[in-house]
Amino acid sequence: GQHGHAAAAPAARPKAKGGASRPSHTPCKQTKVCFYEHCPSPVQSNKWRTVTAGTAAGGQAWGDLVGKTLCDSCYSTYRKHGTLVRSIRTPEGWTRVDGDGTVRPSQGRGGGGKRATQQ
Repeated sequence: GQHGHAAAAPAARPKAKGGASRPSHTPCKQTKVCFYEHCPSPVQSNKWRTVTAGTAAGGQAWGDLVGKTLCDSCYSTYRKHGTLVRSIRTPEGWTRVDGDGTVRPSQGRGGGGKRATQQ
């Protein structure tokens, strides 16, 4: 059972040469987090958008979000709908998560919402 002992060889770890010791190189590498608290994946995005006073995408009112960082997905949701709330699929049907965290069934989005009322 002499497995796994050789794996601890120091060759597995490169010497600290230009690794984590040079933060000055890419200041934008800090982890960004989507401002929207109900974002389905707040830390995973290939594109981050910071809302500025000049942002007017989709003709929406972006005032509340100026200076906030949104993932690309939340940004496009707001651009299209004027809200960060997106409809999510639940076992009961389609539901909207509101900004204050309350979940309300939304009407007329791909049926099946009625049968959930009998318990």
